[in-house]
Amino acid sequence: MKKLSTHEQESFSSNIKVKAKTNSDIPAFLPQTKRFRLAIIGAFLSGLLLVIIVITLIQIPEAQRYGSLKGDMSRISKTHQRIVNNPTKIDVAFFGSSHTLNGIADNKIQVQLASRGVNVSVANLGATWMGRDLHIFLLRQLLANKHPRLIIIEVNEHEYPYGHVALPYVGSFSDLVCCRPYLDPQFPSHFALYLKQQLINSVQLLHNHKVKVISNDMSDFGWVPLNQNYTFGASKESILPRTLMKHLKFRFYSMISSYGLGIVDDMVKLAHANGVKVAFLYLPEYENVKKPLILIGSYTKLAPIIKIPEYFGDNPMFWNDEAHLNQTGSLALAPILANDIQKLLSSSN
Repeated sequence: MKKLSTHEQESFSSNIKVKAKTNSDIPAFLPQTKRFRLAIIGAFLSGLLLVIIVITLIQIPEAQRYGSLKGDMSRISKTHQRIVNNPTKIDVAFFGSSHTLNGIADNKIQVQLASRGVNVSVANLGATWMGRDLHIFLLRQLLANKHPRLIIIEVNEHEYPYGHVALPYVGSFSDLVCCRPYLDPQFPSHFALYLKQQLINSVQLLHNHKVKVISNDMSDFGWVPLNQNYTFGASKESILPRTLMKHLKFRFYSMISSYGLGIVDDMVKLAHANGVKVAFLYLPEYENVKKPLILIGSYTKLAPIIKIPEYFGDNPMFWNDEAHLNQTGSLALAPILANDIQKLLSSSN
């Protein structure tokens, strides 16, 4: 074996020391860096979670929350006032979307019932847009403040698959998560909106040191009649056979309606637990009036269903647009509903 020179020995020894130093430094340095970064990330996330919890649990006065509603949503504050602060009783209450708000002439139904010797107070608690979580929120308020005898819940061809956009403004965190939020694809955005409103309301209270005042004027509460006449277009016929189309619709609606159907079931159980009768009102768009309610089995097992007459689907004078009855249609429907309500109130079931 060739003997290394002194220079070669020193060079070889130096390389070994460098490698040894490098190998010993890497394992010691990198884990420390990772641990530090993880600690920073953990501290940040913990702090963020704490901030979210604090914001979530801030108690905002009721008037401040309802005072934040703007535009069409401000009608919900009127509904709240009617339920909570107005001493007039509510015997029959309608829950639903703008189909109910614009289509149910509660004052005219009340007059019709009085003419038949049935003296009850009828209230249209409909709200613009859809979302069953708001309906059960309002139902809880109704049961806590009034003693209704009958509630009538609007149903359509399928259940809306999301929560109501107004609930993050007026509800508490428990209201927001009350109804299987994991079935609502929009829950994350609604929770973010709730946190935003909590912050805005908190800042306004700190800055102004006073709570917004909600008007107690009930003059425009209830039915909101519409006065246009809809021009019917050509009926849209599917190229698929009707039986196949109905089957496909049933499958599709069953998939997207789980969230709403679950809350409807909760509403019925809550009402019955408080000795309140329940009925459904099928109030669809005009083109569906003469078509059968596809999810009818999901509703009939819970409560009876009221349907508007099929001839409503043939008369453009009854409609403001493709989805809403106008004033003429609402007034035509009032005595029909009064007759159904009279039967429901007098029944033993």
